[in-house]
Amino acid sequence: MKILVIADDKAGHIGQAKAVFDSIKTDKIFFSCKRINWFSKLFKDQNLIELDDLINSNLNVSVIVAVSSYVLEYAIFAKKKLSQYNKKVIIFYLMPPTNLKYKLKNIDYVCYHSYKDYKNYVDDSYTKYIKIDLPPSCDKNPAVTTQNTIMVIIGGDAKGVKFGPTSFNDMLIKVLNSKYYKDYNYNVLIFNSRRTSVTLDNAIDEIVQKNDRLEFINYKKDSNAKEKYLEYLEKAKIFVVTYESSSMVADVVSLPMDRKVFLYSGKNFNHQRYGKMLGIVENKKYGFHLDKINDSNYLRRSYNSNSDIVDYINKIIYK
Repeated sequence: MKILVIADDKAGHIGQAKAVFDSIKTDKIFFSCKRINWFSKLFKDQNLIELDDLINSNLNVSVIVAVSSYVLEYAIFAKKKLSQYNKKVIIFYLMPPTNLKYKLKNIDYVCYHSYKDYKNYVDDSYTKYIKIDLPPSCDKNPAVTTQNTIMVIIGGDAKGVKFGPTSFNDMLIKVLNSKYYKDYNYNVLIFNSRRTSVTLDNAIDEIVQKNDRLEFINYKKDSNAKEKYLEYLEKAKIFVVTYESSSMVADVVSLPMDRKVFLYSGKNFNHQRYGKMLGIVENKKYGFHLDKINDSNYLRRSYNSNSDIVDYINKIIYK
């Protein structure tokens, strides 16, 4: 029995797919397809040829994990071909889009994050929903000594979201006015992402040069940025995250309860689904709005104990 993980080449999707892939202990293979240029069949045809070749060399695949809507047709293609050799081939689909009605009959399980409202993503008549989370990038229970560090993780522009220097300054002011920075002398470590604009990167560079308690790890320039990101996910005590990225939120909400997690939404975060996601995160006490960083009644977060996708796959395979 072998598992096939399929993702497109979008940075966030690759990251989430790799987290799933790395967590799978059984035999596995990974396929990354080029994002389709809708004005040309070139990428699509090439993706199908490459996937077909991969399947021909791995006919014992019985579980397919599809990450993002862009790869669903490839997952369905793989399932139809593999079904000729295996009695049952299961598709787990992560990150469902707004409308799946025309493809649901080919998908065995639709998986959605526990901090999202699935009714915005899937058809109510479909019953094979799994409330589940992607495995975080780091150890859920790190046995390390924590440091007095505030880890600020920022994304960038996305659908319904504009995150530039103005939004960043608003967020940073809240962090620098926090009791952790002012009274407890925490340092601030800032991580960007591939979606962060060059304009914002340059603005952050200027800011940190004027403050020796701020440090900027630029993902685009620091070859060790990924390793440092994982290191401080385990070491930092306070986390401030822009919540337009599912992968960043998945990383921090799965951390131990003694880590404090705050999510930032700026004035330009207007998309309805982001507001609902933040509400669910707060209601479940996985994290809190950044405006509450100085609240004296901050107690403990709830631990996000939902099974991740790998746990569930193992239950299906070995039951």
